[in-house]
Amino acid sequence: MIKFIPAPLATTCTLVICTVSTAIVLLWDGIDIGDVCLAPESAAHGDDAYRLWLSGFVHGNALHLLLNASALAALGRQLEPLWGTLRFAWMVVVLLTLTNGAIVLGALVSAALLPTLAWPFRVCAVGFSGVLFALVAIEVYANADAPGATRSLFGVRVPAWAFPWVLVALMQLLIPNACLVCHVSGVLIGALEAHGWFEWLVPRG
Repeated sequence: MIKFIPAPLATTCTLVICTVSTAIVLLWDGIDIGDVCLAPESAAHGDDAYRLWLSGFVHGNALHLLLNASALAALGRQLEPLWGTLRFAWMVVVLLTLTNGAIVLGALVSAALLPTLAWPFRVCAVGFSGVLFALVAIEVYANADAPGATRSLFGVRVPAWAFPWVLVALMQLLIPNACLVCHVSGVLIGALEAHGWFEWLVPRG
């Protein structure tokens, strides 16, 4: 018999916020995905700064929501008991801000210095996947220093240091229209957090 394990509090609250936000945007006639998505050129302006956070909770369709909700529930059951509810909730806020903030910053810098290379940042992205990839990277890189550390990906052993990047590549192959820059940003931010770059934002205690 399969035993159902409920998601912890902060994980459950995040799932509810994602579900409600997505339902409102998809079902309300007066709101469109384009009004809330992370469009770097818009999010950089004060009036549209809300996109930096709201875009992470809204999803493009029911399947998008279901996939990310399933991943969040699995990661939350693993990480929230280790970190504690308050720290996990704060980590979600910090990772969402840093991941989407990095995309906006990358767009601004590339547009100013290398306009021909700015195309990856011309997105209108929604979804929680950036935070999910950041959480995966934190969990992996916090324990990747052990000699010979590997992770299993559909039964194939992958070096721990490469696991998040293989996951990004696999996701892009399976879902070509997925936001590559969001996933890459998530892994980079998660790796930096795992190596202590953001200790001042996320206390270890």
